[in-house]
Amino acid sequence: MYSKSALPKGDFQPKYSEEIAETICESIRTGGVSDACAARLAHVSAETIRLWKQRQPGFADRLQKARAQFHFARLEEIRTTITTP
Repeated sequence: MYSKSALPKGDFQPKYSEEIAETICESIRTGGVSDACAARLAHVSAETIRLWKQRQPGFADRLQKARAQFHFARLEEIRTTITTP
């Protein structure tokens, strides 16, 4: 996970990094959280995610894929529950 202590104070918006992007995606994939919540968990602002979705090729798609993976996993849990005697 991205270290909060590594971030300067103030209106700083960190540069895009794979480490932060993966932390955000993992939060969405495992918890189904909103972009804003995933941002807070990765110690970046919701505005930063919004900008990255516009400026970083493939980032918005990664978030959508992570959210789809979360939903698919929940559906599998429901199917398993229904079919288990």
